[in-house]
Amino acid sequence: MVNRIIRDDPSKGDMHNRQALSLSLFWEAIKDYDMWPIYLLGITWSLPQIPSNSYITLIIESLGFNTFQTNLLTIPGYVLFIVQLLTWTWVSEKINNRFVIILVCQLWMLPLLIALEVLPSSAAYTWARYTLNTMLVGFPYIHPILVAMTSRNAGSVRTRTVGTALYNMCVQASNIIAVNVYRTPDAPYYYTGNKVLIIIVAFNVAIILASKGYYIWRNRTRDRKWNVMSHAEREAYINSFVGDETGETKTVNGARGGNKRMDFRFVH
Repeated sequence: MVNRIIRDDPSKGDMHNRQALSLSLFWEAIKDYDMWPIYLLGITWSLPQIPSNSYITLIIESLGFNTFQTNLLTIPGYVLFIVQLLTWTWVSEKINNRFVIILVCQLWMLPLLIALEVLPSSAAYTWARYTLNTMLVGFPYIHPILVAMTSRNAGSVRTRTVGTALYNMCVQASNIIAVNVYRTPDAPYYYTGNKVLIIIVAFNVAIILASKGYYIWRNRTRDRKWNVMSHAEREAYINSFVGDETGETKTVNGARGGNKRMDFRFVH
């Protein structure tokens, strides 16, 4: 099993399980700018949904339902959440296109937030508000897709270890930011908060498109260089990479390996 894993991804064998990560390698992992778009998305992608998810019970109770009714009314949103999580994660692998699914997540939230923003502040729209918030809670959850992208685009054990931790730190920071979007003076309809969330969705769409374009450009740049090399040159390039005592992969001339290798392609 170990041999099969390493054949599938040789970078998984460049460090052993008791090998410490030095400060210099830790700094190299943080400086890996090819991972920064994923970290940025970790902060922003779920921001528009978290307030509804965090305050769904308070929102429903403020619409006039008692505690028992509120608990029952939260069930459909979480059922939808589970279905979308499994469905979109499978679809992203099936079509081999992650950023399209991440974009779908934002496009799902945008009309719901706009509807909450323009809906009149009247008790006549209670069920409409409940439906919109339920659909926000049950949005396409793309966290597993971004975690997998972090691992695949790392290219080395060093960057994978640090990158996964940094991405999760960004997600936790997102939770802290998001719970401060809905404020008490804005209750119960949170018109100001929803305006902020709509702006964040628009920002996310721009980041997603820019990140998709960046990874496509990086892969095409490497393709152009790789395709002009002969078979012998490619073999020589691959064989020039050796593992040193630090676990870092580098060539004999000191060039970095991992996701900086010419034969490495980013998933997007």
